Amino acid sequence: MTKVISLSNEAYERIKSVKRSGESFSDVIIKLIGKTKKKPLSDFLGKWSG
Repeated sequence: MTKVISLSNEAYERIKSVKRSGESFSDVIIKLIGKTKKKPLSDFLGKWSG
Protein backbone atom coordinates (compact mmCIF):
# COMPACT_ATOMS: atom_id res chain seq x y z
CA MET A 1 0.00 0.00 0.00
CA THR A 2 1.27 3.45 -0.85
CA LYS A 3 0.65 6.58 1.22
CA VAL A 4 1.22 10.19 0.27
CA ILE A 5 3.08 12.34 2.81
CA SER A 6 4.22 15.96 2.82
CA LEU A 7 7.79 16.98 3.57
CA SER A 8 9.35 20.36 4.01
CA ASN A 9 11.96 21.28 1.41
CA GLU A 10 14.65 20.86 4.07
CA ALA A 11 13.46 17.35 4.99
CA TYR A 12 13.29 16.35 1.32
CA GLU A 13 16.81 17.64 0.63
CA ARG A 14 18.22 15.84 3.68
CA ILE A 15 16.65 12.54 2.69
CA LYS A 16 17.74 13.03 -0.91
CA SER A 17 21.33 13.69 0.23
CA VAL A 18 21.63 10.25 1.88
CA LYS A 19 19.70 8.36 -0.81
CA ARG A 20 21.90 6.03 -2.84
CA SER A 21 21.43 5.03 -6.45
CA GLY A 22 18.79 2.32 -6.68
CA GLU A 23 17.26 3.18 -3.28
CA SER A 24 13.75 4.47 -2.92
CA PHE A 25 12.84 7.24 -0.51
CA SER A 26 10.97 4.58 1.50
CA ASP A 27 14.18 2.52 1.74
CA VAL A 28 16.07 5.54 3.08
CA ILE A 29 13.42 6.38 5.66
CA ILE A 30 13.22 2.77 6.88
CA LYS A 31 17.03 2.63 7.10
CA LEU A 32 17.20 5.88 9.09
CA ILE A 33 14.36 4.97 11.45
CA GLY A 34 15.90 1.55 12.05
CA LYS A 35 18.92 3.28 13.57
CA THR A 36 16.76 4.88 16.27
CA LYS A 37 15.38 1.74 17.87
CA LYS A 38 14.79 2.19 21.56
CA LYS A 39 16.92 0.13 23.90
CA PRO A 40 15.97 -0.89 27.40
CA LEU A 41 17.64 1.15 30.13
CA SER A 42 19.18 -2.08 31.45
CA ASP A 43 21.43 -2.13 28.35
CA PHE A 44 23.25 0.90 29.78
CA LEU A 45 23.69 -0.24 33.38
CA GLY A 46 27.32 -0.18 34.44
CA LYS A 47 28.49 1.69 31.32
CA TRP A 48 29.44 4.90 33.13
CA SER A 49 32.18 5.31 35.69
CA GLY A 50 31.63 7.31 38.82
